[in-house]
Amino acid sequence: MNKDKILFGVAGLIAGLVVGFYFANSINQQTVTTAAQMPSAQLASANSNIPPGIRI
Repeated sequence: MNKDKILFGVAGLIAGLVVGFYFANSINQQTVTTAAQMPSAQLASANSNIPPGIRI
C-alpha cells in the first residue's frame, strides 16, 4: 500500500466520524427541543409505552 492511500483513508475516516458526530448531535438537539415544547399531556401520551416510575 502506498503511504498516501493510508493517509487519505485515515483522514477520510476521521472526517466521517466528525461529520457523523455533529449530525447526530443536531438531530438529538431538535428532538429534545421538540419534546420540551410539547404540553405535558401530549408528552405523556407520546411516551405511554414507558413503564410507570421510570423518569425520562
